[in-house]
Formats: sequence, structure tokens, C-alpha cells
Amino acid sequence: MELTGLHFYPGSAIPPASPAAFPLLRFLPPLPPGIVSAWLSENIPAGSWILDPLGASPALTLEAAQAGYRILVASNNPILSFMTETLAAAPKPADFQSVLAELAMSRRGDERLEHSIRQLYQTQCDTCAETVAAQAFLWRKSEAQPFARLYDCPKCGQSGEHPVTPADLDRLKIMGGDKLQRARALQRVILNEDERRADVEEALGNYLPRPLYVLFTLANKVEGLGLPPERARLLQALLISAFDQGSALWPWPGGRSRPKQLIIPTQFRENNLWQALEEAAREWVNQPNPLPVTHWPELPPAGQGGICLFRGRIKALMPLPGEIDLRAVLTAFPRPNQAFWTLSVLWSGWLWGAEAALPLRNVLDRRRYDWNWHTSAIHNALSAVASNLPAEIPFIGLLPELVPGFL
Repeated sequence: MELTGLHFYPGSAIPPASPAAFPLLRFLPPLPPGIVSAWLSENIPAGSWILDPLGASPALTLEAAQAGYRILVASNNPILSFMTETLAAAPKPADFQSVLAELAMSRRGDERLEHSIRQLYQTQCDTCAETVAAQAFLWRKSEAQPFARLYDCPKCGQSGEHPVTPADLDRLKIMGGDKLQRARALQRVILNEDERRADVEEALGNYLPRPLYVLFTLANKVEGLGLPPERARLLQALLISAFDQGSALWPWPGGRSRPKQLIIPTQFRENNLWQALEEAAREWVNQPNPLPVTHWPELPPAGQGGICLFRGRIKALMPLPGEIDLRAVLTAFPRPNQAFWTLSVLWSGWLWGAEAALPLRNVLDRRRYDWNWHTSAIHNALSAVASNLPAEIPFIGLLPELVPGFL
């Protein structure tokens, strides 16, 4: 069979040794940069309205807007909406350095917050006895304590994996248990004695005591600093990255980690969360220029690229008003991912309270996101679009992962 009239859009190659910096990349469709802008520039006049009915890829939204298109995105996931809006502001490294310094200098009792948290990850070099920061502690599933630590000694150069010491295990006791933090983590997600309490508790099982203690120490401090909204947003962005780094879903030895379900690996890393916080800024500074972002029904200005976020399902958005002269439907198809959507419930509640997590509550009912269910969900969303748009509107659906379920 001969295929004619088809164009290949390769995107921009990303060297394997230098993965693109983008928050929560392991949960999102791996969309090579350049494909979206290439297709749009060849097929759709600049400045036109584009619709993304699934809202699964902030990268797609941002690339379309940077290319000069106005894109209307339907997303009922507060984490994805927050990512899109924060990245669109094009924050600079200095912005993150400034707010992180303010957080670090805040007080926890009689000491700086940074020092208080760094102490929890201190260890001793086996070779020269220098006190160093552990990059991670290594655990075996269902065991009560770590079996090894990873560090890089700046004094003698020793690095790699080494067995834990009694002092490492004693340091775990500094926190005095995590009951308070675990109760707080639960309270931030559920309303009163919600019927999904057991589901949230099960999801919290993916966080060890020390990470949960650190995360809620940080989250409480960020909330209590009383920063202007734009600066608080930057710290919330870093917290989202830390929420991901703090889970037990980091297999050891390493390898490609794209979790689809909340299944703790047989061996896993407990990452140093202060280091994770410091390193997270690079993920949030990947946009060349700021973009206007509005919330439906307010629209971004004409004549330039911009983003309009509709925080809900596409069915609730249709039909579109006449002032939206839609020229294309463009979306990236995500894989079924119970892990990301369940964690999004936790993270939304932790940052913005139980009301913010409400749009996602139903995802807690489902333990496994199979392809049949996933296909039905996508079909329902696209059916709402198809029944409300003219047949001649072009549609492009990107399948970034070559897996049988998409076929």
C-alpha cells in the first residue's frame, strides 16, 4: 500500500545523556519539542484558536502558545493546570534562588529551616570520617530501616553505595515518629470522615516517615511565610517537584522510572529532599518568553500566542461561543496512569486544601487503569468535541509512546 501526502515531523533530538528539564516529566507524555510548532506552522495560520480537549501535556500547550497560537485547554487536574500557568510565566533561575533563600533562612525553633532539614540527611564518610550529605538512603520494600546510603564525599572523593551505620539509624529517631504529619497529610485531602479515607491512607503508604516529615515541614512553612502570590507560586512549584522526589517510587538500582501504578519497587531510593528542592528549579525555567494566561471565560489578547485554561472536563466547556473561531483540535494522548492521578489528588490537597482535590476524588475509586477503561474515557471526551464542532476542523492526536494499547 502506497501512502502519499504524509509528512514526518521529527521534532528536536534530545541527547540521552541530557534529558529535557521539565517538571514531572516521568509521568507525562514524552513529547519531543518541535513537532507541535512544525505541524501548526505548516497547516494553521498564526494567531488562530486551537483546542486541546484532554490537557494531558503542558509541553504541548506551551509550545503552541510560544509559536503564536491561542490555545484553549480543558484540564480537571489542578497540578497540570498549575504547571502550565507557572511555566508560562517564564520564571528565571534568580527568582527561584531568591524565594528558596527566604525559605532556607526562616526559623524552625532555634535554628534555620535549611539546617534543621539538612541534619536529617547527614552521614559519615567511611574513608575519612567527614560529615557529608547523603544523596539518598536505600530501602528494601517492607523493611523497617534502610540498608545503604549514597554519598559523594567532597574531602576524599569516595562516592557510591555504602552500608548504613548505627548513627544513620539513630538519626531516623530525631523526628519522633510521623503520626502528626501523616494525620496532617490525610486531613489536607479529605473532608471530615470522607468515605475515601482508606483510599487516601493507602496512597500515603508510598511515603516513608522521614520524607513525609520533611515535606510537611516545608509545606507548612511555605504556607506560613505570607509571601506575595507570585513568590508563593514559585515555592509551590518546587514543592511539587519535592512531592514527587519524596515518594518511594524510585527504583534502585536506577533505570527508566515511569511509574504507571502505585507499586513500591523491591528496592528503592529515599532521596535527600533539601537537595531535591535546590535542584528542582532547573525544571521550571524552560520557557524563552512569558505568555499571557487567562481562566475561562476570560480570553487572552488577540494577535499573539496565549493560553486559556478551563478547569474542568471538556463536556462542560462545549459548545464553544461564537467568538472562538476554532481552527484545529490538537492533543497528546496520555497512557493510563493510576500513579500520577492518585498522587495528583494528594499533592493538590497538600498545596491548596481538600476543596482543590475534589475534582479528582473519583480517581481514588479505581485501582487499575486498564486500556479498555482508558479508551472509553478518551472516547467520551472526544465525542463531546466531535458533536459540537464542524466536520472540517482538522484534528491531530499525538501518540508519543509506541505501545500496543494505543493501536
